[in-house]
Amino acid sequence: SKLFELRKQKSWSQEQTADYLNISRSAYQRIETGEGFSWANNLEKICEVFEIQPEELNKLPRGRAHEVLE
Repeated sequence: SKLFELRKQKSWSQEQTADYLNISRSAYQRIETGEGFSWANNLEKICEVFEIQPEELNKLPRGRAHEVLE
């Protein structure tokens, strides 16, 4: 997924990324794999942490980011 790629570019673990987002590792894992529905609650912070625009998440090959952005 796009989030996986972004996270690996920063050499962060899921635990570190979750800490930056102030969510649990399991919640972040669900977001990254497209199983979670907490995109809307975390979209702004995700974009801030990864220094991207929301439109870039729309390019996720898997997951449900596009549903949030529609």
